[in-house]
Amino acid sequence: QQQQQQQGGPPLRAPPSRPPPRPLTARPPTIYLEAGPALQSAAARTHDSTTTDEEPEAEAEAEGEGEGDDASSHGSWFDDESDDDGEDASMQSGPLVPPESPAKSELEDNSTKRRLQIAELLSTEETYYEKLLAVRDVFLPELEPIFLENKAAQLLVLLGKLKDIIPFHTEFLAALRPVVAAWTDASCVGPVFRAHCERLPKPYAMYATNFDAGLAELTDLLKRPNFTQTLRELEARYSATRPAPQTLSALLLEPIQRNPRYLLLIQGYLKRTPKDHPDVPAATEGLRAAEKTGEHINEQIRSKENHLKLLELEPMIDAFVQNKVLVQTAEMQKMCRRGLQPRFIALFTDELLCCEIKKTIISTQYTAKHRLNIPSEIESVRAVDAVTAGADYAFGIVSRKVKSIVLVAKNKEEQTTWIKMLNKLLGKSVTADDNGEVVQIGLSAPVWIPDAGVSMCMICTKEFNVIRRRHHCRGCGKVVCGPCSIQQISLQYLGGKKGRVCTECYDTVLSQASGHSAAPAEHEWKRRPTMRPSRVASAAGGILCSGYLNKRGRTLGAWNRRFYTLDNTLKLNAYRAPEDPQVYGEPLQLSSEFRVGPPTKQDNLEREHVFKLSHKSRDYFFACDTQEQCDGWIDTLTEALAVPSGPALGTLAEDEEDC
Repeated sequence: QQQQQQQGGPPLRAPPSRPPPRPLTARPPTIYLEAGPALQSAAARTHDSTTTDEEPEAEAEAEGEGEGDDASSHGSWFDDESDDDGEDASMQSGPLVPPESPAKSELEDNSTKRRLQIAELLSTEETYYEKLLAVRDVFLPELEPIFLENKAAQLLVLLGKLKDIIPFHTEFLAALRPVVAAWTDASCVGPVFRAHCERLPKPYAMYATNFDAGLAELTDLLKRPNFTQTLRELEARYSATRPAPQTLSALLLEPIQRNPRYLLLIQGYLKRTPKDHPDVPAATEGLRAAEKTGEHINEQIRSKENHLKLLELEPMIDAFVQNKVLVQTAEMQKMCRRGLQPRFIALFTDELLCCEIKKTIISTQYTAKHRLNIPSEIESVRAVDAVTAGADYAFGIVSRKVKSIVLVAKNKEEQTTWIKMLNKLLGKSVTADDNGEVVQIGLSAPVWIPDAGVSMCMICTKEFNVIRRRHHCRGCGKVVCGPCSIQQISLQYLGGKKGRVCTECYDTVLSQASGHSAAPAEHEWKRRPTMRPSRVASAAGGILCSGYLNKRGRTLGAWNRRFYTLDNTLKLNAYRAPEDPQVYGEPLQLSSEFRVGPPTKQDNLEREHVFKLSHKSRDYFFACDTQEQCDGWIDTLTEALAVPSGPALGTLAEDEEDC
């Protein structure tokens, strides 16, 4: 190399070194089972045949190794390629072996997986059994005196139920180990597993029902330093010989998780077992027994929770609730004659209780005002529009008894949930938005419109006052005056008794009975003609938005509360009450010349949640109850005014009350 450098040529390069050998990778552990006599004899025959065939191959390998040593002594850089050629040559020179059929390979693969699945069942069962014994023999002798001293009754009951479980698994392991030890492709584990699972529902259900209470007491004891130190020492002593640390809480959770693992293991076993195998029927029955065990455990847990809820509810309610199954409870608003009132609703599988709430400093008491039997006294359950109920998320319970009720939920989700639950108990599949059902008059109790929902008779439109009082029609629930409800008819939901109905219901019943339209009744002359626009005519195009608004009058600081609706014709209609049949005053016809938005500082408004409708001739100010309602009105009006409308333009009538 020095001579080459002196001559000016490039330096010589050393030959490339051989790549280092690959590191050995660790193989996954293999689970071995003790083979039976059949497997041992088959293995012996396989060993004899392989040794005789491998003798000449061993000699050839020895010769090849010698040749390889000679080749390596020459320092060749192509040893790897020569080895590959040698392998190809040996494969070409050897006898041709027919390829193994895919069906046979798949059967052998399933047989191996089936054997490993049973090995996993035995391995996990032994681990689980060892943990049960650890709780009984390691933890319980040291901790039982502490539990007795602290009166941890539920925890002692839980540990007692755990000790009752151990004998079942002792017998199961004693029957399972011989089957696995002598395992062959024809072995059956289904009968053993079936007999074991058929005995589990009762002890495991008793353990599961006491688990939450026992674990709660253990959590309370862990707040005491002395007990915590003692328990940690026991856990450290037990975990010293284990691959991972173990806690008493985790050990107590093992029985809760064991039955679901049984289901997974036996499902995997059946998946890898041929359908014509004799073990399939028994293993399938064992799987069903494990599923029944899970269902029984869940049913017992639900029964225990229901019992605890009834014990908590019984002192607060003046109704007999023992031996009932509680489905759901909630506090809602009920639509009453004097507006929305808070109510406590308790739903059982056979009854619905609507209770009045009486809260004191000491306690809360519920007085049952409505008791509706399910399903004999409930006709249907459906959503109620916000205009009728005076609030969003309302639903009505149509009763065959004296009176139907309307409840207002807190949100849309709660409304939908209650409608589905009630219809499920009634055996009906009605959606939450199904409110177009036609109810025959007198068949079921109507939903009464609250007194505050109307300011005039819904038939003749005469305004109510001290002399003209409100009456509810027992046929449709409308609020009418005395002259418009002088008729009485027999109502089926009242047991055939006669009830007071409005003139419209009376005419409808007469027309249904006669089969043709009835002649005008004698009470027609009492109806007063009116020049006010009809509510039906004004809402013919549909309602875009509705709700209570406070409109500022001409007098400074005067705000008048009315119920407003905005229809598709861009008419803003005012009503004294949500269910009034006639518009109060002249509607305000909106157009693209109007602008909507929040008020400015120059308007000098002291109220909150206000929006302004601006026109070149005048500004209109409306105040909402919440900012959410205010934003909703602004968005709806902005979208509606963006669409071109007719040239008609009007103003809201301003009478002495300044509507």
